[in-house]
Amino acid sequence: MITKCDFCKKRSPTINIQKVWIKWDYDSHSYEYANPEILTDIKEPTGDENLHLCKTCFEKWKNGEEI
Repeated sequence: MITKCDFCKKRSPTINIQKVWIKWDYDSHSYEYANPEILTDIKEPTGDENLHLCKTCFEKWKNGEEI
């Protein structure tokens, strides 16, 4: 399968960004979070939760620029 950058459509993007769920222990008395754990057994992200980007588009996306 040939993957393309989701924005400029160049072939073979080099960066994949996925939304993830992170579990934290929360202390309601001190309002502190501790022990972050990435939950990997959650359904795989799809659509706009899973981006394939070339390096150029990634830099623009990361900096909030219009792509």
